[in-house]
Order: sequence, then C-alpha cells, then structure tokens
Amino acid sequence: MDYTQHMPTDRYVEALDSHFPNVSQTYPIDVSTERKSWVTLYPTNHDSNFLKDSFVEFTIDSEPGCFIDYSSFNIEFNLRLLKENGDALARDSPVIFTNGLMHALISSRKLFLNSQLVESDYQSNYTQYVHTITSKDDEYIKNQGVAIGHFPEQKIINSTPDKVTFASQDVYVPVRQAFARQENIQLYGPLNLSVGKSDMLMIDRISARLNIELAKTNQLILKASDDEDDYKIKIFSVKLHFKRITPVSKAYLEFNKSLLAKNIQYNFERLIQYKSSVGPNQRQIFLSQPFGSLIPSKMYILM
Repeated sequence: MDYTQHMPTDRYVEALDSHFPNVSQTYPIDVSTERKSWVTLYPTNHDSNFLKDSFVEFTIDSEPGCFIDYSSFNIEFNLRLLKENGDALARDSPVIFTNGLMHALISSRKLFLNSQLVESDYQSNYTQYVHTITSKDDEYIKNQGVAIGHFPEQKIINSTPDKVTFASQDVYVPVRQAFARQENIQLYGPLNLSVGKSDMLMIDRISARLNIELAKTNQLILKASDDEDDYKIKIFSVKLHFKRITPVSKAYLEFNKSLLAKNIQYNFERLIQYKSSVGPNQRQIFLSQPFGSLIPSKMYILM
C-alpha cells in the first residue's frame, strides 16, 4: 500500500502553523513595564450596608510614576430584588429583569480628568446594550452573559401576560426568573469607557472622578399584568476594578523627556446618538442628516 503524501499542486509554500513550536521565532517582550497590579475602589458616597443614593461616585487618584489602564475598567454590583415593603420574592415569583441588567442599571455616566469633563454618556443603558449585542456573538451571550445579566432571547419578552402564561413566552424566561429570585446577585463586566478605547495608558499626575447615575427599579424589571406588587432593588455594594501600571525607571525617564519635545494626543472613539420621539397617532417619522455632515459607516436603531 502506498502511504506517500501527494500534494494537490506544485504551487505551494512550506510553512509552520503559528501554534507549532518554532525555535527561530522571535517573541516580543515588554521591557518597559515593571509591574501590573489590580486596584479595587469603593464609591466615595457609600459607607453603609447598602447604597442609599441614586448615584455612585468614584475618585481615582494618581500615583507618581504609575499609569492607569482605562481600558481595564470593570464594574461590580452586588444586589437583590425585593418587594417594596422589604419582603423577599415568592418562590413562584414571575418577575424578571430587563435584559442586560448591568447596562440597564447605569442610566448615565460622566468622567472628569483633573476636574475637566471629558466624557459623558446620558444614554448609557442604551449605548452599552447596543455595544454588547453588536460586538458579542450568541455563544458569548449563552456562556458568559449571566455575569452581566444578559440572557439569550428567542423573541421579545412581553410584560403584559398574566402570571400563568408569563413564563411560557420564551424558553429562557424560567432561567431569568430563577436569576431574579437570588438572595445575592453579582454582576461583573467591562465599563467600556470611551477614553479607554484610545489604547493608551493614562499618564500620572492626572486624577479622575467617575459619576454614575443609577436607573429606577421600574425601568429594570418586567412583571405580569396581574402582579399588583411594587418592587425595589437593594444594592449592597458597588466596586470599580482597574489596572495600575508601573513602568521601569528608564522607560519613565525617557517618557518624561519626550514630553518636553511634544505633547500627547489621546484619540478615542465613542458611539454618537440621536434621540427622536414619535407622537400619538403618528405613523411615520423622517430623519434628515441626524448627525449633520457626519455620515457613519453603520447605524443601529433601537426602539
């Protein structure tokens, strides 16, 4: 029997797969970084067993000789859904959260650098939801979406059916009901700051203040039409996680020397938005150049 391997053509180049061990391959090594460490911050306005304000605010102080990786900013919530009177949900409670709970929780956010407003997103719950469903595939949502309170949907969940038929709207509703009844719901995921998309570290001697407005409970839940109870969300803690980078002394000195020759520019991208309303008995609406002379390469419509 002939075991000779026959090439389909003579027009080919011998090559090694990138995963195959290659003794002659050159591996890049970052010699400018001495240490990377994760930092955890608590809000400046939270000093009790649960959050009492409708917002949280973080102050990120700079350390001499250390940079901050704004693309690494993650937010963590620990919360529980309760009845308005403080009672726990019933074991058969049909209430579910709005999809993408971690994004829906944050109604708006503002970032200040050295007291200067550099970023504001007054529709953060919408922009971050659009960012997730357009940048993550279905497998990611199925396997990792729970960490941000995001579940797959076969169809739009309607909050109007009664308790008996509420769960039968979608195969994922029972899972979402069990999720809402937990005593401690933990959400963790990226904050997706626009300035973090510059792919550059923020230099030292720049302090930051992050203000996050939280949405009302009635914007975060879907309940059956015959459910007469009112609900509230009790937030036990909010944490901000990010990486602090310490460069080696030589790299830090070279960086400061280069600053004397020219300035730095931080170029970052963000989702631009246009909000329009449709009045009662109005069946159509025309949008003419909503972003002025700017024509985006892609547009998403959220209704």
